[in-house]
Order: sequence, then C-alpha cells, then structure tokens
Amino acid sequence: MDPRQIKKKDLTFKAGKKPGGFWIICAWILIIFFTISCVAIIVNKTPKAQDSQKSGAAKIDETQIEMEYWQKQFADDPNNPANSSNLAYYYQKAKKYPEAEDYYKKTLKLDPKYKFAIKNLGIVQIELKKYDEARQLWETALKADPNNTDYYLGLCELSIEKKDYNQALGYAEDVIRIDPGNLGVYEAQAYIYKIQGNTEKAVKSLNQGMEIAKLSGDSNAQMRFTALINEINPKK
Repeated sequence: MDPRQIKKKDLTFKAGKKPGGFWIICAWILIIFFTISCVAIIVNKTPKAQDSQKSGAAKIDETQIEMEYWQKQFADDPNNPANSSNLAYYYQKAKKYPEAEDYYKKTLKLDPKYKFAIKNLGIVQIELKKYDEARQLWETALKADPNNTDYYLGLCELSIEKKDYNQALGYAEDVIRIDPGNLGVYEAQAYIYKIQGNTEKAVKSLNQGMEIAKLSGDSNAQMRFTALINEINPKK
C-alpha cells in the first residue's frame, strides 16, 4: 500500500471521533461558518479577509494536485485498491460525484470489504440521489460488520435526507449503543429534534455531547456544542 494512503484514506465522513465531520447533518455549523464569512466580506478590504480568500484558492489547487497524483498512481497500478479509493476521494472532494462513484466501485471490486470506500460510496450516492443503492450498500455491509458506526451514521444521514426522522433517530441510537463516546451522533440527534420542534431534547443531546467532550478534553468540540446550544436556545 502506498505510504500516502495511510495519511489520506480516512479523510471523509468523520462523524465519529471528530465531531462535525458529519457535514450534511450538522447544517448549523455551516450556517455559523457562513455568517463568519459574511462578516469578513463586509469588512473585506482587510488583509485577514484577503488571506482567507487565498486560503480557499490554495485548497482548490491542493485538491487538483492530489487528484492528478492519484490519477497517475491509478494508471501505474490499477489493481491497488488504495489508488482507486484515494482517487475517488479527491473526485468526491471536488464534487465530481459520478467519477467518485465509479472509482469507489472499482475499489470495491478489488476489495469488497474496503471500509473507507463503502462509507464514502454511500455518501456519494446520496449526493447523486441514489438513495436505494446507498441503503442497500450500508445494510449489506452491516451484516458483515454489525458494529461499524460509520454505516449507521450513513443510514442516519440517508434517513434525514428522505425526511424519515424517526428512523434516523433509531440509527442514532444504534451508534450510541455501540459507541457512546461518538460526539457526532449527539449533533445528529439534536439536528433531528430541532427539525421536529423539540428544542428541549435537542439541547439535552447537545449537553450530553458537551459532557463527553469535557471528559475527553476536546476543547474544539466544547466550543462547537456551546455554539449549537446557543443557536437553539439563545441566551436572553
């Protein structure tokens, strides 16, 4: 396996130990970031705003560079699942979802148990609105790997996308049963409860996540939970 794979294979769909990686569910975080960006634009002649714009351009360039690198790796060794998986990831990052789907499928033909490809193929298929395929993918994967919280979180996200909120809550409970320290799932629960109009339960879920973040010493997660709590239940 290419040494770069160790560093790059687990970059997507981090709703687990790094809260917030579960990007569709945590829409509030995007709102907060968008608000901050708008403030920067308003005062936008400052060097800080210009640096932010340069940073965004740098990320685009980095994605393109990495994509070209993995294209070459795949061309040199198409039978290495690490190469097709990483190429798929950078297509996914560039929002080229049909290409990402194709290369994740190539990966799974080479290695049907390749977990990174399974979890991210489902995410790509949600983006492509191939809901039935994503569900079948994860449900089949869970038969072989019943304690994989990434697949349950994927099904949770899929259920939210289809507005089946009670089913989404069920999948969230599965994650908590398997891994109660998974911070992202408390954000997912809170998001669902907020949609359902149950702010009390939403705040309760976020407070549970906050307590776990405090125990683990995760200051970034604590700040995020505080922001989400204030978003739902702003201080007078």
